[in-house]
Amino acid sequence: MFCSSCGREVSKEAAFCEACGAPLSSVGTLAGNEEKTTKEEINPPLSGLGVASLVISILGIFVAGIILGTLAIVFGLIGMSQCDKGQFSGKGFARSGLIIGIVDVVGAIFILLCYL
Repeated sequence: MFCSSCGREVSKEAAFCEACGAPLSSVGTLAGNEEKTTKEEINPPLSGLGVASLVISILGIFVAGIILGTLAIVFGLIGMSQCDKGQFSGKGFARSGLIIGIVDVVGAIFILLCYL
């Protein structure tokens, strides 16, 4: 079995996860009381769009803020939507990319207005 909080393997007899201390009363069970056997069933894969949003937004701080910031916003929104549906994990990456993307766009517009 795996801990639903941290994803580490735990023994069936344990009451708490040895790694994170989370209670294991509901670990290893689905809504229909079926046992979860793999880490992927507990933690879905990482959202590629969420990670791309974060990377692009960081690049947008230094280069082409309006263009890369806009892409980061779009990728971040799509990545957060995928995470909300439970298809992927990594909502924090998507949210961070979205926020930094907004900062990129606002900062680039501010800089353009200062030079006009």
